[in-house]
Amino acid sequence: MNVTHAVPGPHGQPVPAVDFISTMNTPRVAEWNMWYHVLNCGFRVAASGETDFPCMSGERVGIGRVYAKVDGRLTFDKWVQSLAAGRSYVSDGQCHLLEYQATTSLAKNKVPLGVNGSELNLHQPGEVIFTLDAAARLPGDQPVNVELIVNGYPVASQSIKADGSTRKITFRQPFNQSAWVAARVFPHAHTNPIYVLVNNRPVRGPVDSARWCLAGVDQCWKSKQPTYAAAEQEEAKAAYNHARAVFRRLIREGSKEQ
Repeated sequence: MNVTHAVPGPHGQPVPAVDFISTMNTPRVAEWNMWYHVLNCGFRVAASGETDFPCMSGERVGIGRVYAKVDGRLTFDKWVQSLAAGRSYVSDGQCHLLEYQATTSLAKNKVPLGVNGSELNLHQPGEVIFTLDAAARLPGDQPVNVELIVNGYPVASQSIKADGSTRKITFRQPFNQSAWVAARVFPHAHTNPIYVLVNNRPVRGPVDSARWCLAGVDQCWKSKQPTYAAAEQEEAKAAYNHARAVFRRLIREGSKEQ
């Protein structure tokens, strides 16, 4: 529900109400599935790591991690800014996805993750080259697959040995329409997305993602509505109705295109 809202930001300008979704703390399919559907609706929500200690796990803190890239000396403010920009990846600490970036096939346009909105603009359909440095260390040096994810679906993969060595990964992917693109090693790590915009069109995944989000809003209201105080009911109802209206509009638009 909250991803459809804006709140006052710096200098009073509206900004998205949700900065990031917490991941690496609960079953990966449920976490990433929700995130994928939101991204498919065009909302640019970054992923961050979390350990809800001791609620979700009493084992230790640091089970769910986020690694953010900052320039120069590390400070808390720089780290937070990198999280907000999506200049980061999430991990359980056993796998790392570094220096993720996208380049046009003619190398005229290069976009590192989390820089300038993570946007790569194509004036017409074309091929994009994605590169990253991947490393993993797992018992027995078992191989893992580094996958390229486009609008929630794996479209290519490369296998690396999980012996702790860093290896350069390259994917070449054609695009006919705008999409979000990330790399992952399931269930150990996931980069934030790079947004490939074709003819400046917005990112829209399958229309079923908007249907899923609408059903999620309805289910959340059913669960949360009794918890609101009487004085909060009308405001809460209006917030949920706003989200319903947004997702219904996306469903109408997506149904016409598909």
